[in-house]
Amino acid sequence: TAQTSSGYQVIDTSVRASGNAAFHLSHPLPEDQILTLNRLLLAGSSSQLLFSSRLGYAGPAQAALAEISTDGGANWNEIWRQVGTGDEGETSFSDRQISLAAFAGREIVLRFRYAFFQGIYYSQTARGVGFYVDDIRLTDTDELLEEQVSTASAALSFAFQPSQMTDYSLRVRAHLSQRRLPWGPAKLVTAQAGEPLPPSLTI
Repeated sequence: TAQTSSGYQVIDTSVRASGNAAFHLSHPLPEDQILTLNRLLLAGSSSQLLFSSRLGYAGPAQAALAEISTDGGANWNEIWRQVGTGDEGETSFSDRQISLAAFAGREIVLRFRYAFFQGIYYSQTARGVGFYVDDIRLTDTDELLEEQVSTASAALSFAFQPSQMTDYSLRVRAHLSQRRLPWGPAKLVTAQAGEPLPPSLTI
């Protein structure tokens, strides 16, 4: 999902690290430009975010950021930052490697943000101006699919009946009157055929 200003193309074929195009974020208006990956991910103990980036003409009030959310996008944790130098900046792409080990076992959402802070900035959208990102990759990371939300009773337990033999990520949250609290941490379980295990699992 691209949350960007009008007036320029987010997919740019003129500047790229490889392939046919790269993502390009610029500041025609003094407001944040955001690219969010539409995938719910599960980080592992050796997960890494790999990407190539180039921060061209950018002022000290402009910064390229990579951010992770563990609550579905309500709050974001900065994991990488590069601030503009006030001149031409980078003229080629650099490879980045960011550890996601701190988020192991947690459901995460990833985004890139070209942030604007108060001050002087480059408002042009021409070639070589702003933040480029390409070749985005994740290692040791699972994608969570087919999300299902069910309402449990008011008791402190619930029954989970898997529909197929695979891996599942379970999370619970409290619902107080009209207020829903944030989801708790994920509990990973694997459904297997055979004799059932003791039917008790604490989250």
